[in-house]
Amino acid sequence: MPRSTRKRKSNSDYVKLVTKIKKLTELVERKCKSETDSDSDDSEETNSVASTNSSRCFTPTDLPLDQNITMPSPVTSSVPHLSQHATTNTVQIENILGDFKRPPNRGQSLHSGIQQRWEKFLKEGVDKDEILNFRSLYPQPKNLNTLYGPDLNLEIKTAIPQSTLKSDTYIQKIQHEIGIALCAISEPLNKRLLNENDHPTSEIKVLADTAKILCNVHNKLSLHRRYGIIQKLDLSIKDGARKRRG
Repeated sequence: MPRSTRKRKSNSDYVKLVTKIKKLTELVERKCKSETDSDSDDSEETNSVASTNSSRCFTPTDLPLDQNITMPSPVTSSVPHLSQHATTNTVQIENILGDFKRPPNRGQSLHSGIQQRWEKFLKEGVDKDEILNFRSLYPQPKNLNTLYGPDLNLEIKTAIPQSTLKSDTYIQKIQHEIGIALCAISEPLNKRLLNENDHPTSEIKVLADTAKILCNVHNKLSLHRRYGIIQKLDLSIKDGARKRRG
């Protein structure tokens, strides 16, 4: 194809493209005007939208018809504009999905001396000799015999596998330590209750709540021990254990 023919064809394509842009511009302007007329009650919002749209509209009458200029391809935004109705639908869908897990409420920060020691105890445990010393420091009350983990009957011990017996003994030791903690908590509670002139304080409430939590853990361990043992017993012994439980 001759050079002059290519130039004429390129110029003709450019003119067609400019004509299409003019038509699209007129269409957008008419659309903006019709929306402005129909939404007269929302004048402020409509005016802001119209001004935005008009700023985006342009009339390319001054563009030179030069074949060397390459027209850029139209760019559309990847982020769609959400109307108020669409936003409401999104919120409703999120509500159907349910609440996401929010971080739990945190209490007051611990003193560094407490924080460092508790973190060490939680990761490494407390020395065994110290635990034994606690049992002598905080003895079991005379009128409460269920603070420590209950012992198994000899009949049950001989009827379950050795592995189950070892597991039960380990849980029983945990119950013993919970019982020691309850004995320690009982001393300040007992002193306050024995003093008739002493009034209830927030410290007593905290100690009482702590004791209640420990008692609940102790009970859950007893239920866990009972369930684990019953699963290993013969059918006849199981029936007798269930009857004693009831």
